Amino acid sequence: MDRVDKADGADRDDPAYERLHAMASTAGYDEAAEALVEQYESVTFDEVHREVLHLFPSEPSSVLDIGAGSGRDAAALVAREHRVVAVEPSAEMRALGRRLHADQDIAWADDALPELPRLSAQQLRFDLILLTAVWMHLDEQQRSQEPPPPRSKP
Repeated sequence: MDRVDKADGADRDDPAYERLHAMASTAGYDEAAEALVEQYESVTFDEVHREVLHLFPSEPSSVLDIGAGSGRDAAALVAREHRVVAVEPSAEMRALGRRLHADQDIAWADDALPELPRLSAQQLRFDLILLTAVWMHLDEQQRSQEPPPPRSKP
Protein backbone atom coordinates (compact mmCIF):
# COMPACT_ATOMS: atom_id res chain seq x y z
CA MET A 1 0.00 0.00 0.00
CA ASP A 2 3.03 2.27 0.20
CA ARG A 3 2.71 2.90 -3.53
CA VAL A 4 -0.69 4.44 -2.96
CA ASP A 5 0.43 6.81 -0.20
CA LYS A 6 3.27 8.10 -2.38
CA ALA A 7 0.69 9.07 -5.02
CA ASP A 8 -1.19 11.14 -2.46
CA GLY A 9 0.72 14.38 -2.96
CA ALA A 10 -0.95 17.02 -5.09
CA ASP A 11 1.51 17.39 -7.98
CA ARG A 12 0.27 20.38 -9.95
CA ASP A 13 2.66 19.46 -12.80
CA ASP A 14 0.98 16.08 -13.22
CA PRO A 15 -1.29 16.19 -16.32
CA ALA A 16 -3.95 14.28 -14.37
CA TYR A 17 -4.07 16.94 -11.64
CA GLU A 18 -6.29 19.32 -13.59
CA ARG A 19 -8.78 16.57 -14.45
CA LEU A 20 -8.80 15.29 -10.87
CA HIS A 21 -9.72 18.63 -9.40
CA ALA A 22 -11.93 20.08 -12.11
CA MET A 23 -15.17 18.22 -11.39
CA ALA A 24 -17.80 20.78 -10.51
CA SER A 25 -19.75 18.14 -8.58
CA THR A 26 -17.03 17.97 -5.92
CA ALA A 27 -16.64 21.73 -5.65
CA GLY A 28 -17.15 23.05 -2.14
CA TYR A 29 -15.95 19.97 -0.29
CA ASP A 30 -12.70 21.61 0.80
CA GLU A 31 -14.53 24.68 2.09
CA ALA A 32 -17.16 22.65 3.96
CA ALA A 33 -14.85 19.83 5.06
CA GLU A 34 -15.09 20.33 8.83
CA ALA A 35 -18.90 20.38 8.83
CA LEU A 36 -19.06 17.42 6.44
CA VAL A 37 -16.65 15.34 8.53
CA GLU A 38 -18.74 16.02 11.62
CA GLN A 39 -21.88 14.98 9.73
CA TYR A 40 -20.31 11.82 8.26
CA GLU A 41 -18.85 10.73 11.59
CA SER A 42 -22.21 11.19 13.36
CA VAL A 43 -23.48 7.98 11.73
CA THR A 44 -21.66 4.69 12.18
CA PHE A 45 -20.38 2.42 9.44
CA ASP A 46 -22.77 -0.31 10.61
CA GLU A 47 -25.76 2.04 10.43
CA VAL A 48 -24.92 3.22 6.92
CA HIS A 49 -24.26 -0.25 5.52
CA ARG A 50 -26.63 -2.39 7.61
CA GLU A 51 -28.57 -3.62 4.55
CA VAL A 52 -25.46 -4.86 2.73
CA LEU A 53 -23.01 -5.85 5.47
CA HIS A 54 -23.73 -9.52 4.80
CA LEU A 55 -22.19 -9.03 1.34
CA PHE A 56 -18.86 -7.73 2.68
CA PRO A 57 -15.95 -10.15 2.97
CA SER A 58 -15.71 -11.76 6.41
CA GLU A 59 -12.02 -12.67 5.99
CA PRO A 60 -9.32 -9.97 5.82
CA SER A 61 -9.50 -8.58 2.29
CA SER A 62 -8.29 -5.78 0.06
CA VAL A 63 -10.83 -2.93 -0.07
CA LEU A 64 -11.02 0.22 -2.18
CA ASP A 65 -13.13 3.04 -0.70
CA ILE A 66 -13.75 5.57 -3.50
CA GLY A 67 -14.90 8.94 -2.19
CA ALA A 68 -13.73 8.05 1.30
CA GLY A 69 -14.67 11.42 2.78
CA SER A 70 -13.88 11.46 6.49
CA GLY A 71 -12.49 7.93 6.44
CA ARG A 72 -15.30 6.55 8.61
CA ASP A 73 -15.84 3.48 6.44
CA ALA A 74 -12.13 2.91 5.80
CA ALA A 75 -11.41 3.05 9.54
CA ALA A 76 -14.21 0.60 10.34
CA LEU A 77 -12.96 -1.81 7.70
CA VAL A 78 -9.35 -1.59 8.91
CA ALA A 79 -10.63 -2.30 12.43
CA ARG A 80 -12.10 -5.50 10.94
CA GLU A 81 -8.64 -6.42 9.66
CA HIS A 82 -9.17 -5.42 6.01
CA ARG A 83 -6.48 -3.59 4.01
CA VAL A 84 -8.02 -0.34 2.76
CA VAL A 85 -7.11 2.20 0.11
CA ALA A 86 -9.18 5.34 0.72
CA VAL A 87 -9.51 7.51 -2.40
CA GLU A 88 -10.60 11.10 -1.73
CA PRO A 89 -10.23 13.98 -4.24
CA SER A 90 -10.76 16.73 -1.64
CA ALA A 91 -7.42 17.65 -0.07
CA GLU A 92 -9.09 19.04 3.05
CA MET A 93 -11.35 16.02 3.54
CA ARG A 94 -8.33 13.74 3.10
CA ALA A 95 -6.29 15.75 5.63
CA LEU A 96 -9.09 15.71 8.20
CA GLY A 97 -9.69 12.00 7.64
CA ARG A 98 -5.99 11.24 8.10
CA ARG A 99 -5.93 13.18 11.38
CA LEU A 100 -9.20 11.76 12.68
CA HIS A 101 -8.23 8.16 11.92
CA ALA A 102 -4.45 8.44 12.42
CA ASP A 103 -4.52 5.33 14.58
CA GLN A 104 -5.77 3.23 11.65
CA ASP A 105 -3.53 1.85 8.89
CA ILE A 106 -5.43 3.44 5.99
CA ALA A 107 -3.64 4.06 2.70
CA TRP A 108 -4.96 7.43 1.47
CA ALA A 109 -4.88 8.42 -2.20
CA ASP A 110 -5.60 11.64 -4.08
CA ASP A 111 -7.56 10.46 -7.11
CA ALA A 112 -11.03 10.82 -8.61
CA LEU A 113 -13.61 9.15 -10.78
CA PRO A 114 -14.38 8.52 -13.52
CA GLU A 115 -10.85 7.54 -14.55
CA LEU A 116 -8.91 7.12 -11.26
CA PRO A 117 -5.73 7.85 -13.26
CA ARG A 118 -3.23 7.53 -10.41
CA LEU A 119 -4.67 4.36 -8.94
CA SER A 120 -5.28 2.79 -12.35
CA ALA A 121 -1.61 3.23 -13.23
CA GLN A 122 -0.74 0.96 -10.29
CA GLN A 123 -2.99 -1.86 -11.56
CA LEU A 124 -4.06 -2.88 -8.06
CA ARG A 125 -6.92 -5.33 -7.54
CA PHE A 126 -9.51 -5.37 -4.76
CA ASP A 127 -11.94 -7.82 -3.21
CA LEU A 128 -14.46 -5.07 -2.43
CA ILE A 129 -14.95 -1.64 -3.96
CA LEU A 130 -17.15 0.88 -2.13
CA LEU A 131 -18.74 3.98 -3.66
CA THR A 132 -20.81 5.28 -0.77
CA ALA A 133 -22.67 8.50 -1.65
CA VAL A 134 -20.43 8.99 -4.70
CA TRP A 135 -22.36 7.97 -7.82
CA MET A 136 -24.37 11.21 -7.89
CA HIS A 137 -21.13 13.13 -8.56
CA LEU A 138 -20.86 11.56 -12.02
CA ASP A 139 -22.95 12.63 -14.97
CA GLU A 140 -24.75 10.12 -17.20
CA GLN A 141 -21.88 9.89 -19.69
CA GLN A 142 -19.31 9.30 -16.95
CA ARG A 143 -21.51 6.61 -15.38
CA SER A 144 -21.73 4.74 -18.69
CA GLN A 145 -17.95 4.58 -19.21
CA GLU A 146 -16.27 1.22 -18.86
CA PRO A 147 -14.90 1.01 -15.33
CA PRO A 148 -11.18 1.64 -15.22
CA PRO A 149 -8.75 -0.59 -13.41
CA PRO A 150 -8.54 -1.21 -10.50
CA ARG A 151 -11.17 -3.87 -10.70
CA SER A 152 -12.48 -6.33 -8.18
CA LYS A 153 -10.62 -9.59 -7.92
CA PRO A 154 -12.35 -12.47 -9.74
